[in-house]
Amino acid sequence: MGRLQGGCEIELKVSFSTTKAKDSTMENHIKVPYSAGKRNFPQIKWMGILILIFLPFLYLIGQILWANIFTTSPGMIYLDRQVINSPEDGIVEEIKFNHGDAVNAGDILIKIKRRLPENYKQIALLEAERETLTNQNAGSSSGSSRRKAGGENVQLLQENLSYYQILRDHTAQLLERGAATQAELNEAETKVREIKATLAGMNEVSSTQIIENQGQLRLAQVENSLASLRNLAEISLELKANKGGTVDQILVSTGQSFAAGEPLVTVLNSEKVRIVTYVEPDDFGKVQYGNEIMVKILSSKRKVKAVVEKVPIQAELVPKGISESLYPTSMRGIQVILKINEPLHSDEFIDGLPVTVVW
Repeated sequence: MGRLQGGCEIELKVSFSTTKAKDSTMENHIKVPYSAGKRNFPQIKWMGILILIFLPFLYLIGQILWANIFTTSPGMIYLDRQVINSPEDGIVEEIKFNHGDAVNAGDILIKIKRRLPENYKQIALLEAERETLTNQNAGSSSGSSRRKAGGENVQLLQENLSYYQILRDHTAQLLERGAATQAELNEAETKVREIKATLAGMNEVSSTQIIENQGQLRLAQVENSLASLRNLAEISLELKANKGGTVDQILVSTGQSFAAGEPLVTVLNSEKVRIVTYVEPDDFGKVQYGNEIMVKILSSKRKVKAVVEKVPIQAELVPKGISESLYPTSMRGIQVILKINEPLHSDEFIDGLPVTVVW
């Protein structure tokens, strides 16, 4: 109640209420024409966001449940390797294939030029002997000098006979390994027979005839021997693939020298494919010889069947990068060799390709 000038009194009645109309479009009993909402967000989108947020956790839980229900072990595809070694010292003359090329059994992989130190040493000895014989034939012809020269030449013939016998035997061994030809062996055998015939002839004729003719005969033999040794020094060898496959590594380059027994090329044999897997010790009881198991190839997501080929005999460190396990219980695994029962696709012939074995 308030009082105004002139003595009039006015009574004001004000009421406060927190209740609002349930219809938000009514204001003082008047309809307000609101436009449609611009930030309307459907409920399904909220559900999608929540799923995306919790998806990693769901995947983690799924992996843990899978590991507890099924037994798996990491592994990889293993292709048998053939290593082409050099049978003797030499120099790379030509490389026929590149890394990754397919080769067949019998294909020439690399050509090498032989470099036998014994050959060069013998060439030097024969050149010195040739010079001595030339000087003797042009110099003094006294009986004592000739007799002395005759004894020296017989000794040299015997030394050359021993050398060519060793060369013949060495060439025969190379022929068995496919690193020499039958023509090379025949040539070495011919030289052995020539020297033997010369020595036999020297024993049959008189010492006077030997003294008169030995210089010319020996000089001719030295010339022939030098020509043969020089030909042998220039002969190239062809190293071939024993089995078909894919060229994996080329360990030398053209013009490079190498020693006998040194590896030159490696070839992966695609005909013999195995799976090497590493089983944790706690799961080893499920490995049975001859059992058929499932192998999942990670690159193609394809599954193939395989069997345990060999009884496991050793445990090794599990190679890095092949395990799908989140929490491996051991860093060492029992190595198990599996044989694949069905053919692989061309893009699966990759040495070291990771796989997962489901036991």
